[in-house]
Order: sequence, then structure tokens, then C-alpha cells
Amino acid sequence: MKALRFDLLQLILLASVSSYAEDWPQFLGPNRNGVTSDAGWTWEWPKSGPKELWEAQVGTGFASVSVGDGRAYTMGSVDGMETVHCFDAKTGEKLWDHSYPSKLFDLNHEGGPSVTPTLHEGKAFTLGKMGKAICFDAKSGTPLWTRDLTEGIEVESPEYGYSGSPLVVGEKVLFELGPMLALNKETGATIWRSEDFKAGFSSPTLIRVGEKDYVATLNAFGFALFDLENGQVVRRHPFQAFADCNIATPLQVGDSQAFISTGYGRGCELLDLSEGVRILWKNKTLSNHFSNSVLWNNSILGFDGHIAKDRVPLKCLDPATGRLLWEETRVTRGSLLVADGKSIVLTEKGELVVAEADRSGFQELARAQVQTGKCWIMPVLANGLLYCRNAQGRLVCLDLRA
Repeated sequence: MKALRFDLLQLILLASVSSYAEDWPQFLGPNRNGVTSDAGWTWEWPKSGPKELWEAQVGTGFASVSVGDGRAYTMGSVDGMETVHCFDAKTGEKLWDHSYPSKLFDLNHEGGPSVTPTLHEGKAFTLGKMGKAICFDAKSGTPLWTRDLTEGIEVESPEYGYSGSPLVVGEKVLFELGPMLALNKETGATIWRSEDFKAGFSSPTLIRVGEKDYVATLNAFGFALFDLENGQVVRRHPFQAFADCNIATPLQVGDSQAFISTGYGRGCELLDLSEGVRILWKNKTLSNHFSNSVLWNNSILGFDGHIAKDRVPLKCLDPATGRLLWEETRVTRGSLLVADGKSIVLTEKGELVVAEADRSGFQELARAQVQTGKCWIMPVLANGLLYCRNAQGRLVCLDLRA
């Protein structure tokens, strides 16, 4: 009987742990929207800040981190070589890496790879600055297939290199290089290629219209929606930014609705895609530059700003009307995610801020300096551990486990 009670207790504890632990297998998290259900973490850390478990130097770049099956993956550039890194997620032990020659693309910024690896069914999919796509065995680091995706593409490449993180849907892995490419995830063979656009710096994502999923992106032209079966463009909407710098990924807000935003004062729009494209509202209140907005608790949370401005506050919009609900100037120019209903922000200067933030207001819960240098890379929370990286290549893992 005692053994039975002990076994039941173990099962209860295991269930409680698994209910809040969650991997972060791709750019923007489990559902590619900046939101995770991971609840096994706390913001009640000492004045000195959360405990640092490990740090690593991964090279120059703006790639964020993906976490799956106990491993953490990112990319960086050193001395003309681009490298994919794989670490033990808890200890920081280097498990494998893979390098190849690549330009830095350091025009007006530090340069280096900007694509976050995508993890799916034991594979890791990456895209380099010059268009080199690799599918790895995620455990061993063995390349399963490699392709130069620029071969046969005559569209002008972006001056900052390719930045769209791969998206896996069914048997396809999707890449945004101007034309959208759908490859067989097992072999790398082309399934379809869309019509040509010039690439922006946004990543492909799924947008549901009616009862059907489509793949969407924000390229240099603007918003484009593609049929997953054949790559046909089913919706298009011009939305251009200075120097083709559309960076933020479209965000599903409501039924058949997509929120798009870009920097340099261009602003944002909410599009109804149910029949063609109809602008429900637009304004210049929120202009996402390098980071994405997040939809949470009937509010759109995002950083407004222009790269040349010093004051880049966190803002909250009403998704129904676009009306500004509030702005918070004590948290400026950063990236955010939402976990267990709390906003986790990493500012450009490396401050970590946790807050209650939704349409009702902003309430700061904790703050600590956790990084140095330029931090334009989205922080990642997975299984209670927070990964923060700067452009110079310092990656730290912080223990937020409750």
C-alpha cells in the first residue's frame, strides 16, 4: 500500500511538472506567436538578479535560440565562418557545431546570421545569411541534406542577407527568400515555388482564413498570403518600409485577420482577409522595428519606434480599434514574450523586466541587468530557463525555475 501511494505521488508530481514545462522549438515559440504556456518559473529573484547557469560565446549575429529535447540551438559568425551551435540546455556543454564560409553582411549593424533554427521531429532546419539551407540530425549534428536556395532565383537578394526563420508544416519546410519556397522536409527537394517578390526580413507564419491555413509573410513589397498546397498567392497588400526593412512577422489577431507592423514610422494595420484584403484600421501609433508584437488578453503589446529615436516605449493597442490604451516609457526598445500571463522583456541594453501587462495597464514585477552590448534578439523561455543573447555573441542561460 505504501509503495502504491508513493507511485501515485510520483505520478502527480510528474503531471504537475509536465503541465508547465514547455520547449521552444522555433522562432517566436511553440505557436510562433511569442506566447508560451510554460509556468514553472518565477520572477522572485534576489536583488543581484536571477542565477546564471552558464554562458557561451556563439559569434556575431542576431539569431535567437531554439530549445528541444534538452538541447539549445543558435547560430553565429566568426572570421568569415557561419556556425550552427548545439548545447546541453541545462549545462551549456557544447554537444556539436557545424561551420561553413559566409559573408558577415555588417552594413549599418554588426551583421551575422539572423535566422533562428527550427526543430521538428528530431531534425534542425537552418538558413544562412547567403541562402544556404541545412537539415541536421538534431541530436548528432549530421547534415541530412544541404541546399543553396539562391540557385535559380534571379530576384535581388536583400542587402542585409536572408533573415526568415524556416517554418515546418506537414511534410513541407517553408523558406522566405522573396519567392516563398516549400521543400520536402525529408529530402530538401522542391515541392513548389511561389511567384517572385523581393525578400524582406520577416519570417513565414501560418494565418487561418475561414477554415483553412495559409502561409503569410511580410516581404519587401508588403503582406502576401500563399496557398500551402501550391504556393499560389491568394492575398496581397502593399505595405512598404524604408530600405525594404519589413522585419516583424504577421500576427493572427482575430478570425481571418492579420496584424502587420513595420518600423521607421510606417505604422501598423489590421487586415481582414476573409474576402480579398480590407483594412479594418491603420495608424502610426505602433511601428515595430526589429521585434514582434504579441497578442495577449485582448491587447496588442509591442515596442514602437524608429532606429534613430532614443525613446522607444512599450505600447498597448486595442486590437478591435487600434486605439492606444497605454505606453510605458520605463521599458524601452526591446523584445518581449508572454509566459504564464506575464510579459518578459529584454531591453536593447540588456535589462530583463517582468511585468503584468495587458489592456488594463502595466505593473512591473521585477527587473535585473542580465546582458551587455546590443540586445536586439528575442529572449527565450523553455522549461523554466531563460536564454538571452547579444549581437556580439554572448549567450547566457538564466535559472528562473520556481
